[in-house]
Amino acid sequence: MNDRMALIFANIDNSTMDLFTSARSLGALPFGCRYRLIDFSLSNLVNSGVEIIGVPVREKYQSLLDHIGIAREWDLDRRTGGFTFLPPFAFMNQSSPYDTKLKALIGSESYLVKNHAEYVFLCEPDVVTNLDLDALLRRHIEAGNDVTYLTVPQGSKGARGTYDTAFKADETGHVSAVFLQVFPGHLRRLRRPGF
Repeated sequence: MNDRMALIFANIDNSTMDLFTSARSLGALPFGCRYRLIDFSLSNLVNSGVEIIGVPVREKYQSLLDHIGIAREWDLDRRTGGFTFLPPFAFMNQSSPYDTKLKALIGSESYLVKNHAEYVFLCEPDVVTNLDLDALLRRHIEAGNDVTYLTVPQGSKGARGTYDTAFKADETGHVSAVFLQVFPGHLRRLRRPGF
């Protein structure tokens, strides 16, 4: 299905993982000896029919290059579409590499335009789950949303990890406030028009 594509942000490191990410990106961290964290996102996307996947990388991505190669294991080794590493400066009009997801997204603009998919999944490399992306996309379309953000309710059974962003939603599920973690344990409300 070429109406959808994805970006996996492999280099936006979680500061609590500094010990593990000093020599490699977060997506390249080993899982079960043979696999890397990014493998879960890649498999989930491919199993949901996403055939165009880009990975903006900033630094420490040699182990990702070695592991993924041309993405033959995911059947993404194609002349058009398929898998693409987006190294710093390759698709940017900036003088320095990005340091946030928003800057990585802006730097990937020409890649997104070139592939002109109607829907774009923006993924984290460290989400170890099996999501039904078709159901998520159907719900997104039915709701008529511009953006759909998949979250985990606070205190959910089985949810693990650290979170730097929290959302407050109304009874319909629409975001009414966004909170950013300024430093561990302290959230600050993001002030935007409409919130």
